[in-house]
Amino acid sequence: MRIDLRLKVLLLLTCCTYACSVSAQTITADTSNYAIAIQNAISAYHQFLSPQTSLYNGSEYVDYAYTINEGTPFFEDTQFSNGTVTYDDVLYTNVPILYDEVLEEVVIKDAYSRGKIILNTEKVTGFSMLNQHFVKLSPDSSGKSPIRPGFYDVLYNSDIISVYKRQTKKVLESVTVTLGLSRTIDEQNDYFIKKGTIYYTVNSKRDVLNITKDKKKEVQQFIRKNKFNIRKQKDIALAKIAAYYNQLTIK
Repeated sequence: MRIDLRLKVLLLLTCCTYACSVSAQTITADTSNYAIAIQNAISAYHQFLSPQTSLYNGSEYVDYAYTINEGTPFFEDTQFSNGTVTYDDVLYTNVPILYDEVLEEVVIKDAYSRGKIILNTEKVTGFSMLNQHFVKLSPDSSGKSPIRPGFYDVLYNSDIISVYKRQTKKVLESVTVTLGLSRTIDEQNDYFIKKGTIYYTVNSKRDVLNITKDKKKEVQQFIRKNKFNIRKQKDIALAKIAAYYNQLTIK
């Protein structure tokens, strides 16, 4: 059964109004309490609509992981992990998620947990799983941005400086005498720093120092003190350097 959009909105507003009124009667009305009340209302709204929610309108996912001899097409885990996804401007919580890094698609269980479906990528603006948060980024209109459309792992985020990681995979095929056709996963990791409105590709310590040249001396000392090997420790090193640079800048 489909529910008219106006009815959906009415139900959501009703839930929010009820949650907020109860919150005001039982606890001190402050910002955190209000946020909790709103979140509870949204959760109730999703529970009421399930499984009719538009989240389950994706296409069927055909699992091919069993055909891979070495590696996995998924991000970190081959099993579903509960996370969140922002889909069609609505935040859904406690969603079982897999991220296929070969297809660059977000995969979820269907409404009855009998199969897997692919979310419409155009409608996904971000998702979180396994303590990692992914956002969709696109290049600007200048044509000079190193960013290409897709999902990026947010390693550090602030208004001043942010760090993103893009992990992509592809299937390599080879023929051997013993195994015949062999399919393996090849993984590539690319790193980017966004400073202001500009994205930069990061491969080395020199790249980092060029991007943070207004605080170059301090950043260089910070890298030396912490013995960061940026080529081998990009995830941790870039996040900590960005946090340090942000701290220097806002002083």
